[in-house]
Amino acid sequence: ARGAKLGVMSSMRSLLLAALCVGLAVLRVGGSQLSSAVTPLSPLVQSLKASRTIEIHALTKALEAEGKDVVSLCVGEPDFEPPDYVLQATARAAASGHTKYTAVSGDLNLRAAICRDLERRKGTGYSPEQVLVSNGAKQSVFQAVLALCAPGDEVIIPAPYWPSYPEITRLAGATPVIVETKAENGFALTAQELRAALSPRTRMLMLCNPVNPTGALLTETALNSLADVLLEEKHEQVWTLADEIYERIVYGEAPHVSFAAVRGGALKSRTLVVNGFSKSHAMTGYRLGYLAAENVDVVKACTKLQSQLTSCASSIAQEAAKEALADAERDDKFIQQSIEELKAKRDLTCTRISEIPGTTLRDVPEGAFYVFPSVSELIGKKTPAGEVLSTSHDLCLHLLKDYNVALVPGEGFGYTETIRISYATSVPVIEEAMRRMSKCFAALQ
Repeated sequence: ARGAKLGVMSSMRSLLLAALCVGLAVLRVGGSQLSSAVTPLSPLVQSLKASRTIEIHALTKALEAEGKDVVSLCVGEPDFEPPDYVLQATARAAASGHTKYTAVSGDLNLRAAICRDLERRKGTGYSPEQVLVSNGAKQSVFQAVLALCAPGDEVIIPAPYWPSYPEITRLAGATPVIVETKAENGFALTAQELRAALSPRTRMLMLCNPVNPTGALLTETALNSLADVLLEEKHEQVWTLADEIYERIVYGEAPHVSFAAVRGGALKSRTLVVNGFSKSHAMTGYRLGYLAAENVDVVKACTKLQSQLTSCASSIAQEAAKEALADAERDDKFIQQSIEELKAKRDLTCTRISEIPGTTLRDVPEGAFYVFPSVSELIGKKTPAGEVLSTSHDLCLHLLKDYNVALVPGEGFGYTETIRISYATSVPVIEEAMRRMSKCFAALQ
């Protein structure tokens, strides 16, 4: 019965997604953006919230087009290039004819390489038919939610969260259940918080580790405590979507543990691991991610969705990813060098933040490349022009428009009176951004 329901819902959502694509195409008629007052848009599109990150990024580009010198700590994208062996493989792939469609699920040799990599580093064994290569990790998340969640289902999302999680949930017709984690717990979801949020309608837990936007790393002990709750018989309907896109960017001695491996893999059959090459290998523009799941039926369902959305991922990008995983020792060396560079930038950023009036950073991030300080002391203050800053969004807009510094407000991540700072940029940019932030915040009244 559930399978029939999923089939019907998948068809309905395919129609909704087709309508979304048509609506977006209409918005771009003649290269101009038409208002919804002129062009009637579907309720689905109108219900979507704009990404704060995209909003700030667009404003940044507009200011740069005006000739403004904007320093951005906004976008979660490494400032270094992919490794040379990946770039060389990219050129070879284009020159040697790897420019055709692959299977929708991805090149078999790449999926096999992903399986070997996960077994080597995470101890989680998968076979190629349990892996689906997609156009970025975001597509993998989207398809997993569409495949498993239906109207009336609930999806638990710890806050702060990646902004796409709630919107993807709503697009599936499901209900996001936001659980606000606490700074004093390192922004890590606790077993008590999870238990309180679970209900008979819960279908999925979304778990990002390390966490975007805080950089928090959920330890094996913390993951075990969450797994123990989900292993209770009354919660056997709950899947976990483990977004592990930042798992290779970890700074301390504590290793990243895949949720598929906790408690001896007891929850692997109900865990959907999402990962990719954007963050670890600086391959953001390649748009290459993947889903790994023990349940082949779920992988097939996601593959069916992908066949109607985008078909396969870029064949050239897949060739580059195969090369990224071809030599484990070489790849580990590149990752370690990247971590050392990012760690130095993290330490610099944390030091500078501690010197800026009105900002408080409770913990040094253990993973990813973000810090998420509180700016609660600045909320309610006035700019030199007399404008009241009622939210961190107001603060970020003031900082961008008057001091040309781009940051993302915490509201976009479901957490007020905070800002997200990405230190995946150059040291001079970090230093200049911090100088301007200090000047801006000191001038508030």
